Amino acid sequence: MKDFHLFLVSMIFVAIFSANSANAEQYCSDGCSTKPHLPDKEKPSVRIEFNSPTYSWSSGIFINIEAPSWNTDKNKLDVIGDDPQHSIRISTKNHSIEPFPFIETDPDSGKFYAQLRCTGFSHDADGDGLPEMQPLTFWVSSKMSAIECGRDDAITVSFKVTDDLTITKSAIIKWNVGQVKFDKPIYQTSDVVEVIVTDPDMTLLPFPPLATRSAVKVSVYSDSDSSGTIVTAMETGLNSGVFVGHVTLSTKDSSNADRLHVLPGGNIFVKYIDGTLPKPYSLKDTKDIIAQAVIEKSGIDSKPILVEGIWIQNKLPVIQGSNASILANLVNYRDQNQDYTCFIKIINEDGIITSLSWMSGVIQPNTKAQVIKSIPTNTTGTFYAEIYFWDSILDANPISEKHHMEFTISK
Repeated sequence: MKDFHLFLVSMIFVAIFSANSANAEQYCSDGCSTKPHLPDKEKPSVRIEFNSPTYSWSSGIFINIEAPSWNTDKNKLDVIGDDPQHSIRISTKNHSIEPFPFIETDPDSGKFYAQLRCTGFSHDADGDGLPEMQPLTFWVSSKMSAIECGRDDAITVSFKVTDDLTITKSAIIKWNVGQVKFDKPIYQTSDVVEVIVTDPDMTLLPFPPLATRSAVKVSVYSDSDSSGTIVTAMETGLNSGVFVGHVTLSTKDSSNADRLHVLPGGNIFVKYIDGTLPKPYSLKDTKDIIAQAVIEKSGIDSKPILVEGIWIQNKLPVIQGSNASILANLVNYRDQNQDYTCFIKIINEDGIITSLSWMSGVIQPNTKAQVIKSIPTNTTGTFYAEIYFWDSILDANPISEKHHMEFTISK
């Protein structure tokens, strides 16, 4: 399917180029000025701006040039960069387009724009044996053009304002390490799970109407089903670089294309394989990026300990580097001693476990006890604490409901 798409992209590009190249000078139809360019040689006042400081190998690039002295006709759209004596060149390390005309945004504005798309190079990013990109360099119009680039490259605009002055501006082209996460750290056994991948390198479709939405695939699995299922995550919008997919949880049914088997109290995982990694990785390197979430454990029949309350023993929000503890009040309703182990798991907002700790003790019959356990505060952000009470660290039989809380660490 991918090779057919690349063929289709190539054929449409060729068709567009063939149909327009003969009349390329009509990029502005009849609304453009025909007056000669007369820049102010003493004060050219040219400023070039990209819409982003960095791009990926398939990014859409929007460029604005502010050049008020090139506003020669107040009633029509001026064009700059098409005159060989004052041409604009757009280039990467190994490819270039010159001249590259820029069209005035509005009559008498002195502001000019153009857009093009990077078309990368031949590389298999998802491991299916086929390249993702169709590398092409061409100019059809200031709205429909493309240029090839590498993974560590730059896009440069060079405007020859006068014989003695060329103004340039560059932006970086680079690959990125992708990110993956669940939409929340804890799920009920019947929830619909949302997985979120952020990787601008996988925005691969070129121009509308071809650019519907790109997609990536991730593996979602659980403690009870290590094979799991493959989820297709669709890009949230054109050129967003954010991909979202969903899978339903079930404790009864086995996993299939849109369902994952889980057990209460277990874990679920999502794995995204990034095949577009920046240096010092090689072009052939891949990286497994994994996030974790927890399935709520329910149905505990025997609860000899009641947890009356859990809170942070500190002023909220917690200050980075300060001393902070989780404090819990426990009640033993039994007529005998109750051994307990308090296990605390700290999870950050990306679903990554940042701290695991525990402490053990004994509560006398029909009495109350207080558990205090310090937590790390070296990193800022929003965190989720999961607190378990077991009868011992070896058998791990629950003696209370699992509890969780959210807290923030600030500078």
